[in-house]
Amino acid sequence: MQIITATFRVLYELVMPYLPAAAPWLGLAPVLALFWFIGRQLRHPSGWFGRFWIAPMLNSGNRKLLDASLKCLDARSGERVADIGFGGGYAIDQLIPLVKPERPIGVEVSEMLVELGGERWDDKVEMYLAAVSEMPLSERSLDAVLTVNTIYFWSDPVTALKEIRRVLKPEGRLVLAVGKAWAMRLSPITWFSFRLYSENQLRALLGKAGFDATFEDGGGGLIALAKPTPPAPK
Repeated sequence: MQIITATFRVLYELVMPYLPAAAPWLGLAPVLALFWFIGRQLRHPSGWFGRFWIAPMLNSGNRKLLDASLKCLDARSGERVADIGFGGGYAIDQLIPLVKPERPIGVEVSEMLVELGGERWDDKVEMYLAAVSEMPLSERSLDAVLTVNTIYFWSDPVTALKEIRRVLKPEGRLVLAVGKAWAMRLSPITWFSFRLYSENQLRALLGKAGFDATFEDGGGGLIALAKPTPPAPK
């Protein structure tokens, strides 16, 4: 939610001085176009705007929620941990020393963010350009998965969550964090390209994908702590 608020404030300050004082409605179309553009960039950062503005703001704007989510994840030395939709890379930076001698895994759909990550981390991170629903990772190969402020953009969240379950070990864990839907709806940016979820909706999606989940508030958002549902006894 912090990044949405910061982005809205910056756009407001940039655009409002140029709107006609006598008829502000005349400026509504370009303002909405800007909100649409920002929404698309948050979904799939690209180009110079994504590189120099969106990527840094993904770090600063999401930091509180990322810190709270990392605390819940409790990554340990030697674990194979993936950050799905790593964005500006803040969480990966924190995971590098925590999981040594293993390398954290970054999965990202944005070509630009993968390129930026390669420049930043070199071979310290195992990176993949892939959608969450089609990850080039082996079955039952991960101890933990982190994904923060990403599910809004998944076209089929149940399929994506099933793919996460596929790559997690049976005793693995998933930490999935989102902004609170009621608060995010107050920002016009979320009117474009976002699909917001309540706690009950997230619980239902996770259940359909084969996860048991508990929820807690943290970092200004909602954090799901989920584990694969054990198979029913025969």
